[in-house]
Amino acid sequence: MIRDKRKRYRQLKKKKMMKKKKKKKKKKKKKKKKKKKKKKKMMMMMMMMMMMMMMMMEKRRRGGGDGEEGKRGTGRRRKRRRNINRKMYKREEGN
Repeated sequence: MIRDKRKRYRQLKKKKMMKKKKKKKKKKKKKKKKKKKKKKKMMMMMMMMMMMMMMMMEKRRRGGGDGEEGKRGTGRRRKRRRNINRKMYKREEGN
């Protein structure tokens, strides 16, 4: 063990420097090239189908009419009440 503080400090510094020098460089990963798909027609068909489906869903949700008319009363609770009312009306009419 070295008694002299300056010498000890210098030695420690040297050790640290040696440790720093031993760092390894990281290798860069090569990027893989993506293959282009030749299914363009198929993709187009799929897109068209999706669009059609979306349109159908929109119409169904809106209730055929345009604007806000069809949207009202489509909540679960409101639907239930409407059905009950309809049943009651039918029962009354039947008598």
